[in-house]
Amino acid sequence: MSHTITRLPHIIVDGYWVDDWTKFEGYVISQSNDIEEDDDNIFFYGLTESAIAESLGKETGEDFVITHYEINN
Repeated sequence: MSHTITRLPHIIVDGYWVDDWTKFEGYVISQSNDIEEDDDNIFFYGLTESAIAESLGKETGEDFVITHYEINN
């Protein structure tokens, strides 16, 4: 029996920090909560594309607001 692990594509986001409105660009979000080998490159874990789309431009209780995103296959 073979097990295939399907990795969801990463999401590249732009946004700003809530506390001082400092902008950021090109941060990588993993849609999975699984820690990856290139962990240092991942900004945030566990946000899906649908969750990002629903919260786009809104404060959600996190330290940041996402203003733009794109899927990185």
